Amino acid sequence: MLRLPTQTAQLLVAKVYEAGQEQIFDRWDDLDPDEQEALLAQVGAVDFQLLNRLVAKHVKGSEPTGAENPCPGPPEITPLPRTPEDLAERERWRGIGEEVIRAGKLAVLMAAGGLGTRFSQDGLLKGTFPVGPVSGKSLFQLHAEKVLALARRCRTSIPWLIMTSASVHEATIEIFRENRFFGLAPGDVSFHEQPSLPVVNRRGRILMASRASLAMSPTGHGGACTILAGEPARRIIEERGIGHVFYFQVDNPLVRIGDPTFLGFHIAKGAHMSSKAARKLAPDERVGVFCSRNGKLSVIEYSELPDELKDRRADEGDLEFGAANVAIHIVDIEFLDAIRAEGKSLPFHIVERATPYIDKAGRRVRPKTLNSFRFEQFIFDLIPLAERTAILEVAREEEFSPIRNAAGPDSLESARRDIAALHGRWLRAMGADIPLGEDGRPIGLFEVSPLVATNVEELRERFDGPVEAQSPFYLQ
Repeated sequence: MLRLPTQTAQLLVAKVYEAGQEQIFDRWDDLDPDEQEALLAQVGAVDFQLLNRLVAKHVKGSEPTGAENPCPGPPEITPLPRTPEDLAERERWRGIGEEVIRAGKLAVLMAAGGLGTRFSQDGLLKGTFPVGPVSGKSLFQLHAEKVLALARRCRTSIPWLIMTSASVHEATIEIFRENRFFGLAPGDVSFHEQPSLPVVNRRGRILMASRASLAMSPTGHGGACTILAGEPARRIIEERGIGHVFYFQVDNPLVRIGDPTFLGFHIAKGAHMSSKAARKLAPDERVGVFCSRNGKLSVIEYSELPDELKDRRADEGDLEFGAANVAIHIVDIEFLDAIRAEGKSLPFHIVERATPYIDKAGRRVRPKTLNSFRFEQFIFDLIPLAERTAILEVAREEEFSPIRNAAGPDSLESARRDIAALHGRWLRAMGADIPLGEDGRPIGLFEVSPLVATNVEELRERFDGPVEAQSPFYLQ
């Protein structure tokens, strides 16, 4: 029997035993009072009913998973207007978006990510990666300056909600404080810890991260919905009269934060949720794609797309399922409120991982193979719940360069090159004498601060004549 200090502790332990997770207390008698208190506090925050349902459904398979998803079809997509004949429509969208932003109706939500342990032995916060090809500024600073530039352009304040995980929450806040919020008003920046659930082994048993703590994992970027429904985000939304939320992820330095044209497109289409898409680089690229299921727009993960569909081509030669989800969305607050009122929620997905743990003898085990399951929600699962949706296809080289690998494609180095190439093209459009390589990309290192311009149109507004630029060149 466990020696328990209070009746509350007894109730918590009883809840754990009822859930069949009594191994949590295998080392109880070895813990000092502070460790026991910390473990009980962590246990008290776990939703064991939800965890048991997820284990039964996804791990043990004793609950029905529902009907199989029907074979997906290609989605309906609107390309970003680029021809002279279509530019009037694009300008109309931009005007609509800027008017809404100017009225203070837009909030920005960023999934800030965690430690970039796959990218650096130092395990730096992903937001601190020095992505500026000339300036060396971090992802956090780059994104903050984009928010600030948009607020200045529209002469308003824009609330920036930053979603963190438990392991990096305090560190993220401290970085912003040390850097004086990168020029933003502290009252416009808020930090929100996303929900977490325990990590379980193949038998559905919770793993221990230490003798006094459970192995926990964030529940994915779908946690943004939980954050927007709770305090303090709900207070910010109501006090400021926010109608729309622009969502993006920290690892994409090319994102056009709060893009007025995208917002205007969303509103003009009467959509409840809109997304940006970009062309896949290859059929086997590890990225989710948009599709249509039962007449509803959806996203299917690369691992779930049948092989026979990955290579399927349309008549013009493009991949039928080549519209990549670039994790940029606009969601209406009224839509979120409506689905919550209807009792709808995002489904959970199971993700297999190799998770270190403490065994029954108290030894730390670092598995070399996949040994555990984590439960995550994805924000794109909101899309099928919306009655009206829209996708705007944008140029990948202008808006999508994720940092997901340590080297090669989609790495910090490739992101730096993509920023330099994009800004080099802007400067060439302004008359700068910048040579092109055989691949058509500008040769050299070029960078334009968001506080100067966030696109070539804004750069033209700032300068009447040609701009001189020689690599390395930083315009600030």
